[in-house]
Amino acid sequence: MEHFRTEAYRSWLLGEFLLVCLLASATGLFAANESLQSAYTLPEARIAFDAAVAVIAGIVAVLAGVRFLVEGGLRDLLLAAGFSTIALGTAAFGLAPALAGGPLPVFAAWALLAARGLGTALIAAAPFMQAR
Repeated sequence: MEHFRTEAYRSWLLGEFLLVCLLASATGLFAANESLQSAYTLPEARIAFDAAVAVIAGIVAVLAGVRFLVEGGLRDLLLAAGFSTIALGTAAFGLAPALAGGPLPVFAAWALLAARGLGTALIAAAPFMQAR
């Protein structure tokens, strides 16, 4: 049984490594090709991306919150808090200033970075929590 787990882990690790290599090569392609770079400098694309991040993170936060209310696990509370932080931070500091027009102010950019960092830290801490 232990041999099966070792082989399964190795195959998973190889798949993750190949996925990272594929994503790195795609990123390199976008960085090297000038015709692909200009498509992502549009401010409307950034607004659409931030809106998608806020909506999806909000949906996941609601789902994790409902699971926390049903099961009462600390892991679900951290997931709900992390995704809520990302959703609200993106809406408040990424979407609202961009929709007002003009470039993103410096304080809003730092606040957006801090909200996403805090949300990511909460999500990363969730798997290590076992308490109810």
